[in-house]
Amino acid sequence: MKRNFKIGCILLCAALVTGCSGRDDSKRVQDADVKETAPAESVDNGGNKEGTDNRGNGEEIGIAKAKEIALNDAKLKEKDVQFTKEGQDTEDGRKVYDIEFYHGEKEYDYEIDAVSGNIISHDYEIKNQKELSGEDMKGNGSAITLEEAKKIALKKAGLKEKDGTWKKEKEDRDDGRMTYELEFVSGEIEYEFEIDAENGNILDFEKETVHN
Repeated sequence: MKRNFKIGCILLCAALVTGCSGRDDSKRVQDADVKETAPAESVDNGGNKEGTDNRGNGEEIGIAKAKEIALNDAKLKEKDVQFTKEGQDTEDGRKVYDIEFYHGEKEYDYEIDAVSGNIISHDYEIKNQKELSGEDMKGNGSAITLEEAKKIALKKAGLKEKDGTWKKEKEDRDDGRMTYELEFVSGEIEYEFEIDAENGNILDFEKETVHN
């Protein structure tokens, strides 16, 4: 009788151990299935990794922002100017915005990086031939007028205005200094001048044939 009781206990323990082991194996299989079918947490519905956005990916600032940057630099408001050019171009593999607008007698020309918004270049040109008044020059760092600059250039070239034709009359800013850029054609010779608008000094003078 005692022997049969021991055998029964041994069989019962074996059955319990086998049942527990089976449940553990089943649970491990279920856990593995869950891991394999679970979606990746780092991907959103749009296919982008969480925490990322488009900043720094070369997005362009847009033509409206480029115009705002140009106007702020010129210290003008949009209602006070007339835009004549609002376009995009590629220069040395870089996209830029070309912005041109009038204010009074001046035409402003800006070239702005389409991604960073940095001003690559800018200048303005006097569009009529009359002498600028002292009020026009006030605040621009200019002490001589356009007409005075032209006289200085002609004297340097040993010419008179009746001897030829002005091809360029432009006020510009070079390294923070206001200058006049002038071109004069007499016969087959073209003269180019850069004159300091503050003191009238000739900063650059060149002449060449018009065929070059």
